[in-house]
Amino acid sequence: MNDSLKAQCGAEFLGTGLFLFFGIGCLSALK
Repeated sequence: MNDSLKAQCGAEFLGTGLFLFFGIGCLSALK
């Protein structure tokens, strides 16, 4: 596994995590 692929996977993982965190935060704030 080369570095650029690893970096891409890491960025994707972080992006998804932030997106989920944001979505859950907004939902709980609306309730």
